[in-house]
Amino acid sequence: MKRKLSVLALMVAVILAVGLVNVPYAFGNEAEPAIDAMEITQGSVGSLAGAIWTTDSEGKNVNKNIYDSKEEVYLNGGPHGGSGKGIPEGSYFVKVTTPDGKTLLGMTPESQKIEVGSDGRMVKRYHLMEILSEDGTDDGTKGYKDTTNPGGEYKVWISPNEEFKPNLTDNFKVGKGTLTIKKVIESVNGNNGPRNGSPVFTVIVTGPGDYENTIDNVVPGVPVVLKNLKLGEYTIEETDIPPGYRWVSTDPATVDLTEEGATVTVTNREE
Repeated sequence: MKRKLSVLALMVAVILAVGLVNVPYAFGNEAEPAIDAMEITQGSVGSLAGAIWTTDSEGKNVNKNIYDSKEEVYLNGGPHGGSGKGIPEGSYFVKVTTPDGKTLLGMTPESQKIEVGSDGRMVKRYHLMEILSEDGTDDGTKGYKDTTNPGGEYKVWISPNEEFKPNLTDNFKVGKGTLTIKKVIESVNGNNGPRNGSPVFTVIVTGPGDYENTIDNVVPGVPVVLKNLKLGEYTIEETDIPPGYRWVSTDPATVDLTEEGATVTVTNREE
């Protein structure tokens, strides 16, 4: 009898030492549920297998990361490095933030969650401006807000839940440019510069995304510098020319702004 008890005690000790998986805990309660593959996979916050990246509408530039405008950015994802374990199958929320993750710029409503297939890849390329809204609701403004980052940088996230734990992220950048406007006066005596005082001119600048800026303090010799503009085509037009002057040229009147910047010279002549 003593020997039987000793064997039983040994068996209990072994079980307690190794921790039997899915044994009903608290002796009689239901077994602790296993953690789903879509949920936490490492630690209390966890991580997801696979990777995400940004690309263009055709998917030719994988992990392109630098774009002329927000409208060009698409999201894709799958196995890290093109091989290995992909993203767990299921539906995912997407959000875009500033690169430090502190400011939300846009998020998918429940109705716009993206899908990952059984092969660990997104079922298609997703256009961020189409699936996101600025406040994360179906009634919110489509797309996502401009980043406050001076370098034009954004971070995109995916997660199976709205807390975005666990998650996968990738950074991308929308290029910014600087437009410089110079005013030149041709005087009647052949010298550049006004004869009397410093006349003030008004210039209207229009560009991408309904950009419009009326600048009413353009003076000769003091360039107007517009920073952190979206890349694309801008038109410069002078208006309300002060008495005693006439417009001569705007060179160029339309400019394709790139990250290298652009300079426009508006010339007037004294009458």
